[in-house]
Parts: sequence; structure tokens; C-alpha cells
Amino acid sequence: MKKFIPFLIVFLLTFYVLPFAILSKILLFAATPILLLLTGIVFGGFFGFSILLAILCVVCAIPLVLVYGTIFFVYILVFFAVTSIGNLLGLIFRKKTE
Repeated sequence: MKKFIPFLIVFLLTFYVLPFAILSKILLFAATPILLLLTGIVFGGFFGFSILLAILCVVCAIPLVLVYGTIFFVYILVFFAVTSIGNLLGLIFRKKTE
């Protein structure tokens, strides 16, 4: 479980610090999936595929429903999918380097 700690920190920074740095909601909703995709790729490159990474992402994002409203559940599903896809892409890059 120690391998998830740096990625947990990235998720928390992405969801709870980045909104203060990027004031435009449109830019924020564009930047967040890109960061999640990159996080998934890095994790997949180092550790292989794990669905727990996407679940951790969703758990970190659920409290944001209180801020953005119930429509944010759609974004949570997108975040889950983007993190999983990034994780799979990282797995592909890992296969190439071995």
C-alpha cells in the first residue's frame, strides 16, 4: 500500500489545491483529466495495472459533490475511466521498457 501514497498526494493536490490555482472552471475541468491520465500512466509504468488506483481517485473526488453539486458524479465516472485508461497506457509503456 505504500506505493499508493505519492499518487494519493497527487490526487489530493489535483482535487483540493488546483481549484485555487486555476480559477476558471472550464480550464479546471480540462486540466484535471489530463493530470489524472498522466498520474495513471506513471503508476502503470512503475507498478503495472491496479484498479485500486482508479478507486482511490474516485474516493478522493467524492467530497467534491458537495462543492459542485450532484452533476459532479458524471465527472467522477469520467475521472475513474481516465485514470484506468492512463493506468493501462502505463502498463503498455512498461512492457516496452522491459
